[in-house]
Amino acid sequence: MTWTALPPFLVFRYRMGMQMQHFGPDAFDRPHGSKTRVIILIAAATLLGGLGFFFANRADSGTSNSSISEYAVSPPGDRREPLDGGSIYASKAQGGKEVSDLLKWLLGISKGGNNGKPGSTGKTDESKESSRTAPSRKSDWTKPVDAYVITARYGQPGSWAAGHHTGIDLAAPVGSRVKSVHPGVVTHATFDDDYGNYILIHQSDDLYMLYAHLSKITVNAGEKVDVGQLIGLSGATGRVTGPHLHFEARSAPEYGRDVNPVNYLRNHGVTL
Repeated sequence: MTWTALPPFLVFRYRMGMQMQHFGPDAFDRPHGSKTRVIILIAAATLLGGLGFFFANRADSGTSNSSISEYAVSPPGDRREPLDGGSIYASKAQGGKEVSDLLKWLLGISKGGNNGKPGSTGKTDESKESSRTAPSRKSDWTKPVDAYVITARYGQPGSWAAGHHTGIDLAAPVGSRVKSVHPGVVTHATFDDDYGNYILIHQSDDLYMLYAHLSKITVNAGEKVDVGQLIGLSGATGRVTGPHLHFEARSAPEYGRDVNPVNYLRNHGVTL
């Protein structure tokens, strides 16, 4: 009988049966040719299995790209940003008064004082507290945090990849409430080596707002947020010198498309 005399399926079964005869407890007691074929088959199966595992992993990774690679939120390549300001030492560049204010403020909090700005009395009332959690609808803009000390300003020159500080650093105790400054949609709520836990919001006015170094994120990607809505808690994640909120405005989601957040909010009646 010749191979061509058999239908293709039977040829396949016949050849597989011939090959399978080389496996079994006595496979390596057979003539040299049989041993060689067995070894070749095992090696080929191992190689094919390894290639399948490799390409399967690549397919999985391709379907779960992080926001960092997708939007280049951080500087491209392997460049690391310098430590971002947030400690009293970082605030020395802004003058001794800010250092003194921050020390007094932190001391007041440690003694059970208020969560207000430095220099306040430490007394709170329900009307003021409720206004923090439910901002007036008279404005569609608000501050990202209520209590803070500025430790690094926007545009400050330095060794950043952009050549300057791309946001403003608002030093605040870990766990301070971070709010959306304007309505929008959360595009990313994730982690980055430089920014730590961060949130990127595409606002209804087409700007992008970045809130970085958070200790906790309380919103999800795709979620709509309103002005003043709680989106996370301040912290010291990522490359920082201390706890603070890095607040950054961008004309596009990518790193290097920053605009002055202080001027932006001032134009809408909010002063940082």
